Amino acid sequence: MMKAYPALWNENRVGEVILCQEGLYYRFHCCAQLPKEDIYRLQLGYTDVWVDCGVFIPKNDKFEVDKKFPSKQFPNDDFRFRIVTKKENEKFIPIYEDAPFEAITKIHRGKFAIRNGVAGIILP
Repeated sequence: MMKAYPALWNENRVGEVILCQEGLYYRFHCCAQLPKEDIYRLQLGYTDVWVDCGVFIPKNDKFEVDKKFPSKQFPNDDFRFRIVTKKENEKFIPIYEDAPFEAITKIHRGKFAIRNGVAGIILP
């Protein structure tokens, strides 16, 4: 089985994802034409979930990602794909001394940062 899906970045089609079934696995291979000034990640969407497929690797004048997942992880093959940059994939949550931190249960996954003079945590 082989299927092709559009890869979208900022709502524009910039590449294509080829899905191949290999035994009990799905292999996703994406080739996209992207600007060279950032780091990009491919995300796979199904139902209400987005799964990270990894960082694009430069190859010649394009970028590529190749990833395998167990097919049993997905209820069907109705996928959508988007490309995000590192900053689009992060959330900055400010820390205020007089207010509770809203994402305390996720703080172990975060890193400290200061943006515009405000201290906070960056969560993926």
